[in-house]
Amino acid sequence: MQSTIDTNEKYSVEAYLELEKVSTVKHEFFYGNLMEMPGNNRLHNRIRFFVESLFNTLLAGTAFSTSAESVKVATPDRDFLCYPDIVVTSEPETADVYVIQSPILIAEILSDSTRRHDMVDKFIQYQKIPSLQYYLLIEPEKPLVIFNQKNEDGDWMAHTFTAVTDRIKLPQLDLEISLSDIYGQ
Repeated sequence: MQSTIDTNEKYSVEAYLELEKVSTVKHEFFYGNLMEMPGNNRLHNRIRFFVESLFNTLLAGTAFSTSAESVKVATPDRDFLCYPDIVVTSEPETADVYVIQSPILIAEILSDSTRRHDMVDKFIQYQKIPSLQYYLLIEPEKPLVIFNQKNEDGDWMAHTFTAVTDRIKLPQLDLEISLSDIYGQ
C-alpha cells in the first residue's frame, strides 16, 4: 500500500480514504484529485473553538452531534470529500467514523487562502447533500456571517449578519445562535 500522496495522481475514493488514515497532512478529495489543506492560524482556531463549543453546549442531550475539522463530509456521489471546520449531524456515532454522510449544518471559517474555495466550490458541492439545511461562512477578522439556508422548495437563500447582537435562527436544530457567541464577545 502506498503511504505517500502524490497530488498529481488520480485516486479512487477507497485509495484516498486509506491514504488519509496514515497521512500526516489532510487532503480534500475532488473528483479523484487530492488537494492539500492549508494550516490554520490562531484567529481561525479561536473562532472554530467558540463555534464548536457553542454547538456542543446548545446541542447537548439532543439527537445532534458536532464534529470539528477532523471528520470528512462526503457528497452522495462521493466525488467530493472534505474536512469542514464545523459539522452538525444526527447520524449515530456508530455510523462511519471517518465520513459524515448526512450533515444538517456545515460552517466554514474563511481565510485568504480558502475564501473562494469555501464560498463557491465547496458550496456548489455541499448543495448536493440532501440533508444539509444550513451553510455558515464566518469571517474571522470581524463580525460577518453569511448564512445560507435551504428553503422548503430546496432553493438556497443567503442572509448576511454583521452586528454582534444579530441572532441566526436554526429551526431544524430548534435553536438560535448569536454573533456575540460566535465571536466570543
